[in-house]
Order: sequence, then C-alpha cells, then structure tokens
Amino acid sequence: MKTLFVPLVVVAAAMFVYAPIAIANAPYESTMLLVQKVFYFHFPAWIAVTAGLVTCGLASAIYLFKGSARADRIGAAS
Repeated sequence: MKTLFVPLVVVAAAMFVYAPIAIANAPYESTMLLVQKVFYFHFPAWIAVTAGLVTCGLASAIYLFKGSARADRIGAAS
C-alpha cells in the first residue's frame, strides 16, 4: 500500500488542479447556461460521498456481526 501512496497523491493533486480549468472551459448548455456547470462538480462529489458511506456502512456491519479487525480498519478509514 505504501508504494501506491505517492502516485495516488500526485493523481489526486492533478485532478484538483485541473477540475476548475475543465469546468471553466466547458461550453454553456443552451437552456441552463452557467447553472449547468454546477453539476460538473456536485455529481462526482455525490458519487464519492455515497461510495464512502456505503463502504463505511458495510464494513461497520461486518465488524459488528463478525468482529473482523480488518473491517473495523476499513470502516474507520472510509
């Protein structure tokens, strides 16, 4: 896991730097105009939060019923 940390941090940093540029350069939609660009940020954020919530819920349920230390670590990390 430690070998993947630096590349993942670099990719995440590049995404955070590029996201505002990509959103600013996206064309306007014909009926919603500027309001439509809000979805370019909020929908991926919703997906990430939902994935974390589901992961935490499943790991917590596994820890609660089976007592798995690995599930507890995954739940705490998510």
